[in-house]
Amino acid sequence: VFEIQQACQNCSSFILMPKENNSLTLEEISDLLIDNAFQLKTFTGSMLSLHKKNKINIYNSGRIVIMTKDLNEVKELARELSDILYKK
Repeated sequence: VFEIQQACQNCSSFILMPKENNSLTLEEISDLLIDNAFQLKTFTGSMLSLHKKNKINIYNSGRIVIMTKDLNEVKELARELSDILYKK
């Protein structure tokens, strides 16, 4: 569901871009994420800031930023987030 992009070579974050144009209703997904062991840090209306091993920002555009340099952790979180956010 996501294309993984590194923000920049010196940055310690990766960006998950939805392959399809998906907008998210953050109010609806925040409870789903909390039920799946994500810790809610901040909700601004257009962004959810969460923590699960790493800091994660989810934007209502569907774009997700994961703060880590570990690509394996990003892939693991991408699979988990895909299962939670885009269940068919």
